[in-house]
Parts: sequence; structure tokens; C-alpha cells
Amino acid sequence: MFFTTMESHLLRCKVLEIIFLHSCETPTRLPLSLAQALYFLNNSTSLLKCQSDKTQWQTWDELVEHLQFLLSSYQHVLREHLRSSVIDRKDLIIKRIKPKPQQGDDITVVDVEKQIEAFRGRLIQMLGEPLVPQLQDKVHLLKLLLFYTADLNPDTEPSPENWSSP
Repeated sequence: MFFTTMESHLLRCKVLEIIFLHSCETPTRLPLSLAQALYFLNNSTSLLKCQSDKTQWQTWDELVEHLQFLLSSYQHVLREHLRSSVIDRKDLIIKRIKPKPQQGDDITVVDVEKQIEAFRGRLIQMLGEPLVPQLQDKVHLLKLLLFYTADLNPDTEPSPENWSSP
């Protein structure tokens, strides 16, 4: 696959960002961030129009995989300080300084839970049937990757079923 051969995580993020921007009816002005990934989750259509004999769920499966690549690469961008100059980066890594939060990276467990559930609902509506186990697993993995990249612990924050209604 093309993205696995790309060595630069920042370049991989930018290429995926461009692909996702073109797959949204209304592109976002959010910078490369976790909020942007959540936007893509619920506003992207299948990345490439189905020109093969793939079933519709497989095109959505591919979209989820690309989101996983984006999050995985973005995680490297954050943790390896790839937005800093090379000179500054060396010092930041040696001193083990935690990456500075970027605009749009202040997502919560509730944000992730809501967006994942909305995405699941959209998939079921688009596909007209329950999700196949393979796609369910990938959506769950995407949720865990969002938690990990955002450095969130879903066990310490309220989940949707624990929200109190006003």
C-alpha cells in the first residue's frame, strides 16, 4: 500500500488530509488536528468512487483504514515534535518534553464517543444493514486510536450512558 511506504509521517498526514478534504462535501478550515480527524469521520464520503467489484461496506472499510493511518501518523507528528525545527526537535526529544497541544487537539472522551456513535449510525443507514464484524472491529480500533492519540482514558471520564439529562 502506498501509505505504508511513505517514511515521513508529516507528509503522510498532509497527503491523507488532502484526500479527506476532497472527500467532504464541505471542506473544513480546521488545521491538522484530532478535531479535524473527527470532522473527517462524519463528513467524508467514500474516498474513491467504487469502480471495482468491491461491495459498499469495503469502500467504507477503506475509509476507516485511511483514518487509522492519519491518526497513527499524526501521533508520530505530535510525539516526535515534527512541527518543530530540527534543532529544537533534538532538544525536545532528549529532554522528553511533552508535545504542546495544537489547536483542535483538545477533544474529550465524550467527543470521541459521540462522533463514533454518529459514524456507526451513518454507516448502518448508508449500508442499509448491520455492520459486518470486520468493519465493527475497525471502527472500534479507530475509537481506541483516537483515545490513545488524544492521551485520553475512557475509564476516567463520563461515557454517554452516564450523562445526566437536564
